[in-house]
Amino acid sequence: MNRQRLCADALRMLSPVAQLPGSKIDGEYDPLMLDLFVYRRAVAPRDTAWESAPLVLHDERLITVRVGWPPHEPEQPRDLVEAVTRILGHHPGPVSSFRLHSSLSPDVDTLGCWMDLLSEKGVAELIIFNLYQDVSTAQLPLQRLKTDILGTMVIGFFNIVPPVLTDNNHWCDGIRNLGQAALLLDLLSRLPAVTELTLSRDDDIPSDGDDDSLWSLPCVPVCIKASLSQLALVGYRGGQSERALIKSFLKAAENLVSVTLYIHPILQNSLLLPTDAISEIKDYPRASTRRCRFIVATTNT
Repeated sequence: MNRQRLCADALRMLSPVAQLPGSKIDGEYDPLMLDLFVYRRAVAPRDTAWESAPLVLHDERLITVRVGWPPHEPEQPRDLVEAVTRILGHHPGPVSSFRLHSSLSPDVDTLGCWMDLLSEKGVAELIIFNLYQDVSTAQLPLQRLKTDILGTMVIGFFNIVPPVLTDNNHWCDGIRNLGQAALLLDLLSRLPAVTELTLSRDDDIPSDGDDDSLWSLPCVPVCIKASLSQLALVGYRGGQSERALIKSFLKAAENLVSVTLYIHPILQNSLLLPTDAISEIKDYPRASTRRCRFIVATTNT
């Protein structure tokens, strides 16, 4: 699956959020979008209302203005980095929704600046996809993101900067040897308000159908126990370590209302998926005191 398709699939899985007005009203550009595109902030008479309401900043909304604003190269990815940076700087916060999935991603220094601004102002939803740069060099410094209100986050096609762990990191013994699992644990430990968690696998299927180093978790962050309500695994293959990961969440999450397994496309309609890969998860005891739905779905190829 290409990046655009995976991004579109991920966006469809998200719960509905408050949206900005349409890009055009009666054939004219929405005044707020035009303000943000031209001035990087709302101007009178819209400035007071804009600054007093939580910020909803989606790059696709700015692109709709950019498309009709000459000069324009229709086949080139849009560069909105400077606009996004200045809009974030001008708005006092909080940020109810920040999405960048239709334009060029910035360099690591600018991304770090965005993480600092989003932490300072408070962000409830963070969606960032790198659709154009090389994944190996597109670094995202998530260790700089610290917020108590983040409920939804989707990150795609970045080389995540590893956390810097010191002797003061005692919340999870043995984390230094966990590789990519350490990144997940470190991130979740600093995001106590996460309610929706989607883990997506886009790596090649190993010869034994599993990858212990990627999924083994020795502990579960506090946010999983207290606030997680929706858990999804995209690209599920039924490996033993995948099952162990999901069961560790089921055993700890007290407010879980849904678990969704999106079967990996290669395993759909085949005998490659272990026969008990679904039943073992479905029948596993759950800590949640709420009615919890179990869903098995497929992803598009």
